[in-house]
Amino acid sequence: MLDLLMSTGWAQDATATTAASGGWSVMLFSYLPIVFIFAIFYFLIIRPQNTAAKAHVDLVKALKKGDMVLIDGGLIGEVKQVNDQLLHLKVNHEDMVCVARASVKKVLSADESKGWMPQTETFDVKRKK
Repeated sequence: MLDLLMSTGWAQDATATTAASGGWSVMLFSYLPIVFIFAIFYFLIIRPQNTAAKAHVDLVKALKKGDMVLIDGGLIGEVKQVNDQLLHLKVNHEDMVCVARASVKKVLSADESKGWMPQTETFDVKRKK
């Protein structure tokens, strides 16, 4: 019984020395798929997210009074006041809204923002006499 255990021990030692004799080539081929997977994740997921986040930060920093903006919730308004973390938007002729500055999704161009504010007649309530 002891001989059986000893022979297994020698066999394990022999395989360890053959793996070590392979050296860097064995280690390189074993880690190569992990490196490829990380490279794929970096170029397809991480890098585009970082560039989009930087573009959004630049957009938020460049906000100024008079810009027409689209908010994440779909609200469109004109920036009336810019604070550190907040924006005051005019959404129609009468109403002002305070929103988080980071919630701005897009600054609208003149063509995109054309007709954003409804006419005052549409809000007038006609009263019966």
